[in-house]
Amino acid sequence: MRISAALIVFGLLEAGCGSRDKANHQFVGKWQHEGGFNSTIFADGSFSSSYTGTNQSIVLAYQGTWQAKDGELDFTITNVSGTRLHEPVGTIDRMKIVAVDGSRLVLEHSGQTYYYQRK
Repeated sequence: MRISAALIVFGLLEAGCGSRDKANHQFVGKWQHEGGFNSTIFADGSFSSSYTGTNQSIVLAYQGTWQAKDGELDFTITNVSGTRLHEPVGTIDRMKIVAVDGSRLVLEHSGQTYYYQRK
């Protein structure tokens, strides 16, 4: 089964000034999506994500950079490793930001909605 970066990686909003800085801080931290997907979002515009298999070992890991524009997250995969089929380095994924608050993040990608909980 191909695991899309959209399931694992959702990135951050681009650093800006004024009210945009406040919005960016909503995304910084650790997030979890059902099924073993975890992402750590960093204030410097980078991310690190992983998929943990049933034996609790990491079977896929991504790192990359992000940018937000017009209500969408664009993120670029800069490093990937793992034993599962994955998207290649250089892939740019775009996700629509549906909602974000202190405890949840909702994103849409390719007609699917993904729900993340803050860890």
